[in-house]
Amino acid sequence: MRRQVTITNEPIDDAALARSRALSSEAGVVVSFLGVVRGTEANAAITSIEYEAFHKMAEHQFHLLFNEMEKRWPIESVRLVHRVGVVKVNEPAIWVEIIAPHREEAFAACQWLIDELKRVVPIWKKPVSAAEERRTWGQARRAQSSEGVRQSRRKEQRVAEVQFDLLAGKGVLVGAEILELHAAHGVPPLAQMPRDVRPHVPSPHCVEMA
Repeated sequence: MRRQVTITNEPIDDAALARSRALSSEAGVVVSFLGVVRGTEANAAITSIEYEAFHKMAEHQFHLLFNEMEKRWPIESVRLVHRVGVVKVNEPAIWVEIIAPHREEAFAACQWLIDELKRVVPIWKKPVSAAEERRTWGQARRAQSSEGVRQSRRKEQRVAEVQFDLLAGKGVLVGAEILELHAAHGVPPLAQMPRDVRPHVPSPHCVEMA
C-alpha cells in the first residue's frame, strides 16, 4: 500500500493534490475527504482554529494507523495532509484520499481513519473567536500568560520526544543525562506527564517506525 502523510503550515490545495493522483489498473474508486473549519465551535462563533502538533509522534501515529488500515482493507493508496497553525473559517484543515478496488472498503477505511486520528494522533486545536482577534491591551497581557503555557507545553513535548526516541531504540541519552534534561526543562518524567502531551508508545520491541 502506498502511503504519504504531510503536516504543514501551508494552505491545503486539494485541486493540486487531485492532479498529482496516481492510479493503477486495479483502482476502482477514489474517496477523498476535505475537512474545513466551520464558523462555530461548541455553539460559539469563531473566526479560525489554531492547530498545534507534536510532529514526530503525530507522523508515527499516522503510520501505525496506516498499518492497521492495510490489515483491514485492500487499500491501494492513502494520502493525508493535515494543516497546523491558524486556519480560518472555510479553509481546509485536513485532506484525506483513499484509493481502492471497491467503494465499500474505500468509504469504510476513510471513515475509520478520520475517527481514529482524532483519538490517537497528538494534534491539538484552539478555537479563536472574533473577540480574541480584537484583543484590547488587557487581553494582550493575558495572551502573554497563554504564551507561557504554550512554552511550557513545548518543553513537555521536547522531553516526550526524547523519551519516544529512547523507547524506539533511537536515543543516545541515558541515565543521568535524562535526569538532567528533566531538570533543565522543569517537567516530570513521562509516566507523570499530562495525557494530552504524553506519547502513546508501544513496547520497544514492537515499535513500528515509518
